[in-house]
Amino acid sequence: MDLSLNRSGKSCRLRWMNYLRPNIKRGNISDQEEDLILRLHKLLGNRWSLIAGRLPGFYFFLYDI
Repeated sequence: MDLSLNRSGKSCRLRWMNYLRPNIKRGNISDQEEDLILRLHKLLGNRWSLIAGRLPGFYFFLYDI
């Protein structure tokens, strides 16, 4: 019996990028990180990919909000 998930290459890549990478920031953010996010949002608006690009390890964390 084949119990594999039959994930496509794209699905595997997205799973790695969103969940499995060891350098993804998880858990609570510090007050300084929150302040930075708010300042960047004020500057850039709802352009979350640009904001996340300026926060190491936060890329996919921001998309979970």
